[in-house]
Amino acid sequence: MDYELEQINKLMSNKEEIVLKEYGLNKKIVKGKLSNRNVMVVDCGVGKVNIGAWMGYILSKYKISHIINSGVAGGVLLVINIKILKWVMW
Repeated sequence: MDYELEQINKLMSNKEEIVLKEYGLNKKIVKGKLSNRNVMVVDCGVGKVNIGAWMGYILSKYKISHIINSGVAGGVLLVINIKILKWVMW
């Protein structure tokens, strides 16, 4: 995930780093412009629980119109035989 975030950050302009210290956190959010649009980038960590918690937190603090998730939940190897349940896809 670090590689993806690095590439997005390289394309952003007018960057501002926000460090969240609430609840004992030390999480960095990068705000800026990408293709003339306001964007925020955060590494939520591994797993749908982490992304759910972070999206809930960010949505409660900022007016967000779209969310783009980058990453793979569970892995990409075919031998792992990952199953995606319908309730995960809503």
